[in-house]
Amino acid sequence: MNISEYRSVNSFFIWKSFVFYHYAIIIIYALSVFIIFPIFVHFTKINREKDEQSSIYAITHHLYKITVVSQFTITLTAVSVIIVMFFLGEFEKIGGIVYLAYFIVVLSIVILYIFNQIVVPIQNLLIFLLALQRFLLYFYPNSEKYIVPSEKRFNVIMKWLYFISISASIFNFITKAQCVWSYLSASENISQCSYSIIVTVIYITLDLLVIFSSIFYICILISVRKITSMASEFMKTRPEKAILYQTLVLIIVKLLSVPLVIMVFIFITVGFEQTLTTNTVLDAVRCVA
Repeated sequence: MNISEYRSVNSFFIWKSFVFYHYAIIIIYALSVFIIFPIFVHFTKINREKDEQSSIYAITHHLYKITVVSQFTITLTAVSVIIVMFFLGEFEKIGGIVYLAYFIVVLSIVILYIFNQIVVPIQNLLIFLLALQRFLLYFYPNSEKYIVPSEKRFNVIMKWLYFISISASIFNFITKAQCVWSYLSASENISQCSYSIIVTVIYITLDLLVIFSSIFYICILISVRKITSMASEFMKTRPEKAILYQTLVLIIVKLLSVPLVIMVFIFITVGFEQTLTTNTVLDAVRCVA
């Protein structure tokens, strides 16, 4: 097998992998939007009065609002993309609808990008803190007065977190733009990429914290299993399964997202064919990371 044939075979497998992860993510988000999310909203509204008395309500309510905004934006983007694809080539007949859909797609992508850069890191941090808070409240109930902030204090903390996140996002965008420009202009001076990498490492760390937060839920799960094993069969099937399913879905979504994000970044930066060379891949990852 010569080099060109080898590259063609590898291109085929790389593309198949990309398509697999692409459809996996689409299926997961489709299930999330049309099945899990409506159930989530329904039970949140039903249990709101009860949840307001909970010590973790401040975090869970903020996460609820973030989830609603993100799901609405994703759904709007998906519907707009479907309209554009379905009516592609019919501009003369219904040009206004298609142009409007194009505008919504572009606007939604911008909103999703801003949301991903600013809100998602805070969301990941809150998910980790929520897991830690639940762990401490479950095993050390007396710690509540130390780890549960008042509503006023929580709002102040959130304002500072968003300020830091917005500042980091602006800094990250500027350094990435400089890095990409240096890479495309074949400049040898790409030292500014190291600053972009620092911010990216922080984002990756927050993603890893979400995965590691499952450890706290697993500890609670084990404890609940021990307790419910001595109770009735009804009590045995309820709380531990909810915790288990929540943890599994969280880990699956995060793990499936990682390869897709890496492949998309590499394809966009250096082109599809060039991703087969190791040096090019490393340069691209260094630049876009």
